[in-house]
Amino acid sequence: MNDEMKEFFDELENEEIELLVRISYCDNTLSSKGNGINLGTARFDKALLMNNTEFEDCQKYNQVLNWLVKDDEINTSKDYKFKVGKVYRVKVKPAKIKEGAKYRDYYLLYAIEYDATGTLLDEKFNFENNYLDEVEELKVLIQHKLFGYSPLYDYRFLNTDFIGAIDKNNNFINHKGVLSWYEKNTDISHKFNLEDLEIYRIKVKKNKSLDNYYWLMEVLEKDSDDRLLKLKEEYLKPVKKNIDNITFTLNKDLMYYKGIFNYKDRIIMYIFLRNDKEISEKQLKLLHKITSNMDKYNHLVKGYIIDSLTELANNVWLDDKITKEQFYNILSEPISISIYDDEIEFEFDDHDIFLGHTISVIIDENDNCYNVDIVG
Repeated sequence: MNDEMKEFFDELENEEIELLVRISYCDNTLSSKGNGINLGTARFDKALLMNNTEFEDCQKYNQVLNWLVKDDEINTSKDYKFKVGKVYRVKVKPAKIKEGAKYRDYYLLYAIEYDATGTLLDEKFNFENNYLDEVEELKVLIQHKLFGYSPLYDYRFLNTDFIGAIDKNNNFINHKGVLSWYEKNTDISHKFNLEDLEIYRIKVKKNKSLDNYYWLMEVLEKDSDDRLLKLKEEYLKPVKKNIDNITFTLNKDLMYYKGIFNYKDRIIMYIFLRNDKEISEKQLKLLHKITSNMDKYNHLVKGYIIDSLTELANNVWLDDKITKEQFYNILSEPISISIYDDEIEFEFDDHDIFLGHTISVIIDENDNCYNVDIVG
């Protein structure tokens, strides 16, 4: 055994532990270490300690499996051919963690179980485990045919939402809900092809803990219902509010009000709603505070931007340096202001200081600026 491998084994803990691991990288190539010995490696992004069902910290360290293969063991059962996205039950010896280390090594003693499905590391199993066993029928008025998409190894997980529904007892459900399902990531087309603002009769399973969340099992047919048709008619009507001499129009898809505030230039104002509720009293106060003191807040936020970003602009982004005063004058007025429950976001055109990006700053209800960011 060469010095490199001796040092590796000296760094191992004495304890042997059993892990469930989900492989995130393995190219199944071996590196020769001399004397007929080869080293195989793989990385995993999720792990579970089998003896106490606690998750290993895969965010803090890059987790690496290492194993040795003799020349005459290549392409045998000892030459592990791990597949990305699969879960394995393994016996390992962890290496000691060095201060400041970005990686944590584990020496693989042997694999106990290949493709360990039905575990907490199996995303498909986790998804199914969130829902009740009973299958029931619903009629739903679809809002968006698809609004969520998460590919993960062999599967993709999708979401659509509905505006209202009729349950199995013919009760009218006048609020939004979410339909979710999964499908093979290799499928060319989606399992369900729903259309916006159409009514469908479907089969679902209820989520165990979240109200109005369902696993979409089957789409039976397009359907109709007078109550859902009336709901659709109401949904299509525009909703407007006049606040502080600004006419706001509700975006029902993304649930925010949008209006134009005429300051020195036109500023787009957004009021974002939470849980489909009305504009809160706190949001009204924040809006009034901004619109009645725009000079103050424009100066406050621009001052925070130039204090935070002038050095970065000169050191990284610009060939010709600018002063803080020049930066301040370049920024002009915000292009948009977004009102949330307890904070306000200002966005400014960077005028090509950061190659055409947008500068974003958050201020809280006590006028403290924070979280300056270059976005877009």
